[in-house]
Amino acid sequence: MDAIVWNEAVHSVGHPLMDEHHQVLFDQVNRFVELYCQPDPSKIDFFNALVALSDFVNFHFSQEERMLAQIEYPNLDGQEAEHTKFVDKIVGYTTRLNLQDLPQLTEFLAHWLIQHILVEDMQYKAHVQRAAEEMVSAAPGQLLSSQPVDHSATAQCGFHLHK
Repeated sequence: MDAIVWNEAVHSVGHPLMDEHHQVLFDQVNRFVELYCQPDPSKIDFFNALVALSDFVNFHFSQEERMLAQIEYPNLDGQEAEHTKFVDKIVGYTTRLNLQDLPQLTEFLAHWLIQHILVEDMQYKAHVQRAAEEMVSAAPGQLLSSQPVDHSATAQCGFHLHK
């Protein structure tokens, strides 16, 4: 199986932080591709990859859902439902912790991430762009309130982007 490759022109959702998160997710999925390609992957490496993915996915989904709520995205419930299904599936793999699941899991992760970004997340791109335009044109006292974002979890997950 080949690594999945981030392409800004294809995968960008128009929100720099979400794009950065998605690139981290590409790296994390590629960790599973690396494990899949090893002749004898270790169970501890498999477990560590699952934990890192689970931790970052929960962080990313909470940030994405908060951003979508701020811009009043009309399909927030649909996004939340998709996120919940994904988390439940990862919990199942983590609970079983069976190396024989690695090929199926790797295929699932690669397919799900690409499809989720290209189908589900692209639906909010126009809303992100509209919200950004409204913020730029708003008078100084009318800007949407912005809560600070904690980026420390990105560094804590152990994956770093190589540009």
